[in-house]
Amino acid sequence: MSLGVSLRPRGLDLEGTAWSARAVFVLEAGEEMTRLAAHLTHFLGVNAASE
Repeated sequence: MSLGVSLRPRGLDLEGTAWSARAVFVLEAGEEMTRLAAHLTHFLGVNAASE
């Protein structure tokens, strides 16, 4: 799985001078995906919402 993330300043860039940054994360199926899912679950508070 690959996940791309782009960062840029808020608002319109009518002059074409704004900065941007992009990162792509690649995860292999299996242990890496399981670990990511556990971290996201903890971060998003899914356990607290389902209790």
